[in-house]
Amino acid sequence: MRRDDLLTLQVDGTNGSAVAGLHRCYVQSAAATPAIAHFTIMQDIGADYRQGWAQAPPLSCYPKNPYRVGWEAFLRHVAADAPMACDFSAGIRDVAFAEACHRSVQERRWIEMPGVEQGQ
Repeated sequence: MRRDDLLTLQVDGTNGSAVAGLHRCYVQSAAATPAIAHFTIMQDIGADYRQGWAQAPPLSCYPKNPYRVGWEAFLRHVAADAPMACDFSAGIRDVAFAEACHRSVQERRWIEMPGVEQGQ
């Protein structure tokens, strides 16, 4: 496991793994992952766990920060009276959704959301 950045996120899937930091992302296919069989704590199997990882190619263009996109839309709305994509009712719905998620985790069950159609 690579821990050579201030923040690292690891994603494991059936076809391989990725470890992403703030500046770099490394990927390893399932075929390149060392097989661990007959694990014995007293015996070093000599596996190089950094081998088989490849640095992912850089993105050709980086998407805008979503926070910045929201602020730009808000400023256009205030300065140029441009329409807002999300109104107060969308904000109320999102807060209700966040509260339902929190309650669902606490109670370990699905929470019904009145006024919200299933699949929307």
